Amino acid sequence: MRHLWSLTCLLGVACATEPAPAPVVPPTMSPFVGASPAATPDDVQVATVNGRPVWGSCVTRQVTGGKARTATAALHDCVDFELLAQEAERRGLAADPELVDAWRTTLVDRLVATAYEAKHRTPADFGNLMIKALADNDQRRHRPEYRASTFLRVTITPTSPDKSFPLSDPRDAAARAIADKLAAEVAPETGLMAPHLTPVVAKYQAEAATAKLAIEQTDVPPYAMVGLEKAYAGVLFGIPEIGRTAGPVRTKWGWDVILWTGVVPARDQTVDELAADILPRMRREYFPLWVKQLEQSLNLHIEYIDANLPLLEEGS
Repeated sequence: MRHLWSLTCLLGVACATEPAPAPVVPPTMSPFVGASPAATPDDVQVATVNGRPVWGSCVTRQVTGGKARTATAALHDCVDFELLAQEAERRGLAADPELVDAWRTTLVDRLVATAYEAKHRTPADFGNLMIKALADNDQRRHRPEYRASTFLRVTITPTSPDKSFPLSDPRDAAARAIADKLAAEVAPETGLMAPHLTPVVAKYQAEAATAKLAIEQTDVPPYAMVGLEKAYAGVLFGIPEIGRTAGPVRTKWGWDVILWTGVVPARDQTVDELAADILPRMRREYFPLWVKQLEQSLNLHIEYIDANLPLLEEGS
């Protein structure tokens, strides 16, 4: 920050060819003007600027924080900072509403960091609340494998209200024949993704239309086996690797050729692993309760001015 010395000259704070400004009387409306306090009772004063102290703790922070390479450079940085702070006050910037809000925000952030976050870092810090959450979420510790997929479905057109394709429909044999062709096109391939199927659909779409059939391509998000239609699930979970296909298989909606596209592995968590998963959400959800407890412990009374609340909407 030694480059700030030239900036102080530009601002008229101090330089070799200009007189120093008169001492500043800080405006009382700002919550943070005036001499900076010592960081600790044994903090050492290392300089003054217009009578205000510059503390050794500032120099230490500059060095340990990597903002200055030497103690001498750090000292000059702290002096420059105090010079600029006093000039900002002289210009009335200390009472700027945005600056006051920024100060209040920093103050609140510091309180939250030291009084809440630092004391609610581990699952054990939440005591009985965490114990109850673990009991309520115990089923999450055991999860079967989930598989994502894409299917090519040969079905009738127009579809019925429930999109079903009855086995008795005379078009079933023609649909099976087209599905066999789709399956043969992709069966030898590995590493397939959903977009690879689109040209195959286009190749047989005209043939399907002639038979009053349609070929649909649809992506299916990850499901456990029990969440899918039984025949579809049996084929999907029998595919040996992601990027391979199987089928066709007859479902109530038509003949499906299935591509396995993704997986959420099965898991059996320990209680500690589940607690680690729950912890971030619990820290967020417990915070409003902590604030409410703080309000009660301080015996604060909060009152809203109902008559003025509509003015907020008018100004928005």
